[in-house]
Amino acid sequence: MRKEEILAIRKSMGLNQGRFAELLGTTLTTICRWEKGKSFPRIKHIVMLKRLQLNRDCIMRFKQNLNHMTI
Repeated sequence: MRKEEILAIRKSMGLNQGRFAELLGTTLTTICRWEKGKSFPRIKHIVMLKRLQLNRDCIMRFKQNLNHMTI
């Protein structure tokens, strides 16, 4: 998972690095290192991140569909 993806997921959720770290069960330092590309998430964190990304994408598509619907 690329650093840009991690940052985009966190930002789309409106979380700071500390809250994001709590959500993922890791540390602020770890999140910072991932977002700078200095280290990479473990498999368990990648799975969690991908689930968050999928949920975010589904929500965004749902909102777009609602905007295009006419009543």
